[in-house]
Amino acid sequence: MPEGIKAEIRVIHEKSRKTYGERRIKDDLADMGKNVCRQRINRLMKEEELACKTKRRFKATTDSRHNKPVADKHDGSSCSQ
Repeated sequence: MPEGIKAEIRVIHEKSRKTYGERRIKDDLADMGKNVCRQRINRLMKEEELACKTKRRFKATTDSRHNKPVADKHDGSSCSQ
């Protein structure tokens, strides 16, 4: 039984572009009629070396605290077509 579940976990993980963790995989398995607890899914994922990608934290790249002059805003009317 665990080999079949491992294969299904691997397929779900690949289909999700490696973004699904144990909770979402559990939901997908439940939709298929498989009742598997999260701890087992977590253990099987570790055995298969599957890990979900985490979202990157937003990093502001603009430094607004400077003493340099700011460019004038333009309305776009100077563009020629």
